[in-house]
Amino acid sequence: MKKNILAAISMLAVTSPAFAELGQAREVSCLIIEDGETKVDGPCEFDPTDGFGSFDFQTYNGKFWGSFYSAGDGIGEVVWNGEPYASHAHNIQRDLLREEACWVNDYATFCFWDDR
Repeated sequence: MKKNILAAISMLAVTSPAFAELGQAREVSCLIIEDGETKVDGPCEFDPTDGFGSFDFQTYNGKFWGSFYSAGDGIGEVVWNGEPYASHAHNIQRDLLREEACWVNDYATFCFWDDR
């Protein structure tokens, strides 16, 4: 039983964007919904920025980009452009709670997962 649990944890570490190596951006699947509107549903670049779960993200066409800041204990916030091709991060979603591969509040959902 202990071996199965360790194997499952090892597999999670390999497949979860949260365990990606710092400074090693990689492609993941993204789903971003804000105020009921799906803004992103497809591949994006995921780039961990610290050892605490914070990361940058961007769509490959440059349409959307932003940063997630982990406050620890499954809470965080996203600062992102929110409008297609906007040059500044003017949308802020605070008090996001972790729900599996997603960060969610009453107004937005940000999901990042590895299909591999």
